[in-house]
Amino acid sequence: MGHQYFRRQPGSLYKAEHADMACIPAAPFLHMPTGEDILKSIGSRMKKSIEDDVFIPLYPKSAVENRASPHSKFQERQFWSGLKLFHNVLLWNGLLPEGTLRELGLGKLLNRYLVTALLNATPGPEVVKKCSQIAAYLPEEWFKNSTMRASIPQLENFIQFLLQLAQKLSRSAIRDEVKEIILILVKIKALNQAESFIEEHNLDHLKSVIKEV
Repeated sequence: MGHQYFRRQPGSLYKAEHADMACIPAAPFLHMPTGEDILKSIGSRMKKSIEDDVFIPLYPKSAVENRASPHSKFQERQFWSGLKLFHNVLLWNGLLPEGTLRELGLGKLLNRYLVTALLNATPGPEVVKKCSQIAAYLPEEWFKNSTMRASIPQLENFIQFLLQLAQKLSRSAIRDEVKEIILILVKIKALNQAESFIEEHNLDHLKSVIKEV
């Protein structure tokens, strides 16, 4: 009798498990977000962060020429904060759609804030350094096409700023920075503009930079 007490009918455990599963409501699983929903939510949060949190003040150049002034220090701090967000957004390359990344990272952050701040800065090595950092954060996959001679459209404002900066520096005592600007143009595949600039300003010693691509 004791042995009969513990004896189970074949399949009873299977039936018990499925009876328990049948008691779990299905509704919560129907409303679980999909991977696409999660990525859309991330994109929306990035957009809101850019629109709400990024602020780079534009002061008269006379107010920021002295790098030790409060205005200059605040502007610098805000620029690097915006550049950090730019980097963080582009780290999602390969996860978020490319169009979304270009709209947020290039259309909103780079063109609206970073390039505008650079235009207000005094041309010099520090500005070139900032441009180099911007280029370093751009996904290399965007420029892997070996036949590219012109960069992606969303970088046109950045490219025009680089050309203006190179022109100003080529007439100054710190013309060595021009090579660094040409290297940035080459990195982002703005080869046509780089070649034209070299020809126009008779910078024959920089032609090798283009040929190495």
